[in-house]
Amino acid sequence: NASTDTIELSEYRRKIINDINILSLNPDILFSYVEDEPDLFYQVIGRYKLLLNENKIQNGELIAVSANSQSYSNLEQKKFRKALVWADLAYIADPTFNILYTNLALAYLLNDDWPKAKEIYETYQDSTYFNGTQTCKQGFLDDLDEMEKIGITHPDFQKVRELLGATEEKEETTTND
Repeated sequence: NASTDTIELSEYRRKIINDINILSLNPDILFSYVEDEPDLFYQVIGRYKLLLNENKIQNGELIAVSANSQSYSNLEQKKFRKALVWADLAYIADPTFNILYTNLALAYLLNDDWPKAKEIYETYQDSTYFNGTQTCKQGFLDDLDEMEKIGITHPDFQKVRELLGATEEKEETTTND
């Protein structure tokens, strides 16, 4: 019955939107899902992703913006696991929202997952965001500088700079002065 399907889908959508609204109002709820009920977290995210893929939810970018902001805030607070969860949610919500890759790579790096971080750095370094005015490469490097300014360091920060050619650029600038 088509009307039953519509009612079920409507109820399904309401449940997902309710879950997402709860998560966006209280980020600790999302993290508690990951720590205490990982299956529930992935069910909520899975339902959201399904509706997003079926074009039933039109505001993926809005959720990506919010989740990305939460990710950076958690990075600054040295809550690296939470930061990764939020960056993952931003990616799920809208993988075309390129600025999210700056937080996603940094979150992987600060969670000691160099292979995943490296893959993001290599894949997205030439991508742009802010209407093409900023490259992810520059965002990656700026984030490392910002983390160091607030006392967050990691042995792999230098690997990132080398991978992105930042150490060569600094040497060229020094010799040209």
